[in-house]
Amino acid sequence: MLSAMTAMKIKPVGFPYPSKLNTPIPQPLDSSKSGKQDKCRAIFEITQKDPVNQVETLIVKATVWCIEDIMDPAINSSSSGEKASKLPMVFNGEQNVDLVIAFGTAAFNDKDASFNGSLVIGSEFFTYNAHDDNAESQFKHPLLGKYLKCNLSEDRRKSIFKIIDDKFKDVVESKLVLTPNEQAKKTKVLAASNYVAISNINITDPNDFAWADEAGINDYTKTGEKSPIGSIETTHGVIRLASELPIIFVSAITDRLTRFASEVTPSQNYIASFNGGILLSHLIPALGSIK
Repeated sequence: MLSAMTAMKIKPVGFPYPSKLNTPIPQPLDSSKSGKQDKCRAIFEITQKDPVNQVETLIVKATVWCIEDIMDPAINSSSSGEKASKLPMVFNGEQNVDLVIAFGTAAFNDKDASFNGSLVIGSEFFTYNAHDDNAESQFKHPLLGKYLKCNLSEDRRKSIFKIIDDKFKDVVESKLVLTPNEQAKKTKVLAASNYVAISNINITDPNDFAWADEAGINDYTKTGEKSPIGSIETTHGVIRLASELPIIFVSAITDRLTRFASEVTPSQNYIASFNGGILLSHLIPALGSIK
């Protein structure tokens, strides 16, 4: 994601280099230094210059955190419980937050047509406790299994999703990269405020996606809610439950439903996340127009 957001020939003209950058961080195989940190990956500051007095005013400050950075390396990096226990450190350390964007890779709700490399944006959430007996992840919350409607104010919801119009999509889509595995016919930006992120909780074995993705969808269907499913993954819902701050999600699509094992590789994840960075480098400055 940050590779795209810092690439001069990829990011939009005027999108700034981070005012703080703590990435990439060393990995154990490459360095004796720790591959973890308790600070953000990057801070982007969007300013606007007054044409009269030439004074620069800060209009958007975007802070990028990687959850895995702050997790205990001795615990499975997919543990929903460990993610949930560390997220308060992030939220308690940030002041005057207007919007949270939960970003991550995800599957798309289709077994046949590929949307790999596409981006899905929405603001509703549903969590499914796929393994309440998983010793490696014991996340419990009274709202697990509950439909979580959009918590943006109506004006803010309309303003955010109005930004992602056909013109915005055309610009972003023209830059998106094809994934190496099961490429989409066309990579797209799909946005609707009522898209739901289905998050399968307490999964630490990726082989479980073969059944858990459909199980989570079925559990959501039983609620009787009619909002369309935007993506299926493991973390958006954990972030949503960590605070009551206004939140949307951006899912970078890596695979078709139940096809994780055959379609997701490190390269597949990288390209989908790179596309997410392209989207965010256009969306973040645009958010400054919202009053």
